Amino acid sequence: MAFDYVSSETAKTYSTSSATRSQPLTLLWGDRVEVVEHDVARQRTRVRSRGYPNEEGYGPPAVWVKDSDLGGAPILDIYFIDVGQGDAVLIVTPDWRHILIDGGYPRRANPTGKSAADFVDWKFFVEYGRSEIALDAMIASHCDWDHYGGLADLLDPSEIVVGPAIDGDLDASGVTVENFYHAGLSRWTVNGAKSLGSQEPAKDGDGEVIVDLLENRKALVDHLEGSALPALQGEWKGFLERVRESRRTSGSPTGVSRLDASDRYLPGWTPDQGNGVTIRVLGPHLAESSSGAFGLRDLGDAAINSNGHSLLLRVDYGSARILLTGDLNKQAQQRILKDMAGQWQELAADVAKACHHGSDKIAFEFLAAIRAGATIISSGDSEGHGHPRPAAIAASAMTGHADFDSSGDLVTPLIFSTEIARSVRMGTVQGLDVPARDNNPATKVTGDRLEHTWIRYQETKSGDLRPTQHQRPWGDTKIIPGIIYGLVNVRTDGNKILCATRSEKDLGWEISTFNTRF
Repeated sequence: MAFDYVSSETAKTYSTSSATRSQPLTLLWGDRVEVVEHDVARQRTRVRSRGYPNEEGYGPPAVWVKDSDLGGAPILDIYFIDVGQGDAVLIVTPDWRHILIDGGYPRRANPTGKSAADFVDWKFFVEYGRSEIALDAMIASHCDWDHYGGLADLLDPSEIVVGPAIDGDLDASGVTVENFYHAGLSRWTVNGAKSLGSQEPAKDGDGEVIVDLLENRKALVDHLEGSALPALQGEWKGFLERVRESRRTSGSPTGVSRLDASDRYLPGWTPDQGNGVTIRVLGPHLAESSSGAFGLRDLGDAAINSNGHSLLLRVDYGSARILLTGDLNKQAQQRILKDMAGQWQELAADVAKACHHGSDKIAFEFLAAIRAGATIISSGDSEGHGHPRPAAIAASAMTGHADFDSSGDLVTPLIFSTEIARSVRMGTVQGLDVPARDNNPATKVTGDRLEHTWIRYQETKSGDLRPTQHQRPWGDTKIIPGIIYGLVNVRTDGNKILCATRSEKDLGWEISTFNTRF
């Protein structure tokens, strides 16, 4: 089996199949394709790539692409997945390793009924044609449901089917995870009350320190079995139970580790192990308590602490830097600047994920230290937070790296939003056809009768445990026959960066490119 890579920024494909001719697939720079045959006379190659199920029901069909669009090399590929209100990032390294950071709300608490699990499932089952999902690392940036819920979906055996899938199921037959990483803070029950952990005065006298951190796999198993206190609680506990049951490709249990800035690098992605890709761990920072225990500084109330102690990661490839910030808030950003005094240059990045879905609870000097060429905002339109906030968008633009081309057109800074990139097709109901069944004749509902026909439906707002029930007349109802998800795809060879979103008009790509600056 031979593979090639797309060398052009975009590459049209061509097919003699009626299934694909109506929606020609546009490949992106760096896409890996399986070579089926060469047509030397016409200077084209028949390849398999992503997009449509093949004759066996999974994996892509063969299409033609011009030879001039091939001959590229594997590059770093980062997907900022549209999960509505929440975060999800899939990293595919040039040596074909996969890292999933966060997953959005679980499918049952998401208005679309989907989470990052669906995208990862599609990636492996449809694009790769593989029956099992294999992750080299799964990372929960922090213990909030809109970040780890979709990860729980992926580890839930009830979502995985063997044989033909039905609506709502994942198609892959299994999932393996080599290592799971998290930020340390957990959701505990202490004396019957919910807590992020007990606190002690900081040894340096600078506030207090939360010292009950969840460490490794042994600690996770002990706390789940009740042999260690405090006890894990809630949806977080349920998620960690699935982590406990997850396995590596070898069949051994998935490794579990807490990360902080003292680790310096994500294990396996150090300068001597990453095959060109390194992943720096820039936060959170530990502090010593008066008792000598190490923990995370108290930043405020529970919500501020859980968000504020998100993992802060920097992915480097060549001279490209991509900064992943979780839900860092103003208190955390100011603390990071203090802890990294004299090292702010470590925060500088070509691409940065906006903190906390574009919240305006930000430290301007933190964004100024990043000076991003492109900012990616992961936000949703069916929740009450109003993200992204105008002040956050303005601050990202004001602090971004300014660059212009030779004609004076703006190259950077750029701001992308999964919410803005999402689009829907909308139509008007013209009639209802009810087929004959169980001795009942077929029925057509149109015209005035349609105007007086009511529908009942349920709506799940982001993060809600239970849907709400509604009804409305059919005649006043718009339908959405399809959604183009607001995925933001960032790719780099270490010198050039490409940012791409789907085009609603032709299902192609809207792209922007700029050069790295490090």
